[in-house]
Amino acid sequence: MTDFLTSESRDADVGTSIQGDVTLQKRQSLWIERGLIEDLVLAVRQRRVARMLYMAEIAESRRSTGLGLFGPFLSTALHMAVLGTVMSMVFAQPMREFIPYFGLSFAIWQTLSAAIGRMANASERAVRFLAFPRLSSLIIYMVDAYDYVLGLSARLLSALVVIAIVNHEILMSANFPAFAVGMLLASVVVIIWSPIATVVFNNFRILRGFLPQILLLVFLITPVFYSADRFSEHRWVADFNPVYHLIEVVRAPVIDGNWPAVSLAVCIGLVLGGLVLLRIVHRRQRLAMVYGWIA
Repeated sequence: MTDFLTSESRDADVGTSIQGDVTLQKRQSLWIERGLIEDLVLAVRQRRVARMLYMAEIAESRRSTGLGLFGPFLSTALHMAVLGTVMSMVFAQPMREFIPYFGLSFAIWQTLSAAIGRMANASERAVRFLAFPRLSSLIIYMVDAYDYVLGLSARLLSALVVIAIVNHEILMSANFPAFAVGMLLASVVVIIWSPIATVVFNNFRILRGFLPQILLLVFLITPVFYSADRFSEHRWVADFNPVYHLIEVVRAPVIDGNWPAVSLAVCIGLVLGGLVLLRIVHRRQRLAMVYGWIA
């Protein structure tokens, strides 16, 4: 009888231990307690969920504007045709040369500025995912990654179509392998720095109120519709501007047909530096998503 009670007690202890381990595993899988590597792996595994969430946003956009994914393509074409023509007259530049330069630059800038706007309110948009603790805390940035990559692809395709009409000789001498590498590298930079920028916007919320002014300032000091050579002795304004290199790494292979070594090096440095900072701010961005609504 004693042996039976002892065996039953031992089985109960084992059952309690197993239940405790299962509970611990469940707690460790909650997004507020995951490490960066585990969260990144989970985000990649949940890319289909992110794609469905993004397509839901596109469906909502289609209902309100009727354009959907065609919107970025059409927007870039109209800007190149109207604003590109006007600016070529302002700067007294031949349209065959200015419109391709401006079109590629503006396509990248427009996508980047839209991405920065999404970064500014990423924590607020992630609140609706709090009821699903199995999701990666980076799922909102996966959604934004789809928005950036597809938006950039649509705008650049539009720019290349217009360039083929205006001055097809540029495309004949373009370095498309360098263009593809530059586009990939610039996208990785933006994706990695998205959570970091979100933390900055969360800590300094006043920046959200001045975001249009900040974007306008960055637009004016970045060679988007003019060449960096116009800075002459103040060329350092462009050289120390990371946004310039994000644009140049995609633009130069098409316009100049070369590998922009300096811009490639800067983007690689931004990727490495971003990974270090991402590890530092990862916990803070998770806390902001969970508790940020209280502030």
